[in-house]
Amino acid sequence: MTQEPYVVKQARDIGHELFTEITAYFCKNQTVVSEAIFVPMAIFSRIMRTHDAITSLIADDFCPEAAVLVLTQLELRLDVAYTASVPDHATKWLSHEDKKWQVMTIAKKIKTLFRDGGDEAERLKEITQSPYLARAGCATAAGSRRTRLAPPGRVPVFS
Repeated sequence: MTQEPYVVKQARDIGHELFTEITAYFCKNQTVVSEAIFVPMAIFSRIMRTHDAITSLIADDFCPEAAVLVLTQLELRLDVAYTASVPDHATKWLSHEDKKWQVMTIAKKIKTLFRDGGDEAERLKEITQSPYLARAGCATAAGSRRTRLAPPGRVPVFS
């Protein structure tokens, strides 16, 4: 691929514009940003950088590598939804000090966000538990902590 598809660029530009507008609002009004606003914005910033990395990988025909980052981006989207759903979740996320493990597994986030289950929850579980992604080196694909550790002599993969 030599060019980024128009739809992908448009989605990225809309996301960047939203991020800029939110930041400008708080700066203009000199409003203190609470954890419930700061944490999702910080995660959203990482989503944007991940999106750019995916686009670059696809442009250079590294599609399997981009697919691994797509799962990371999905997980980041779940983090935004989780931290924005209840103010205490943002506080918990911000005060979490363990750099190796997340506050909560993907499966637990899905269960928390989709309490009634449903098609969307099942679809997300299927995506995150894909054996293809685990074999491709995605650390969180199998939904268990044991997949986060690399075999001896290899570098651990963290999303």
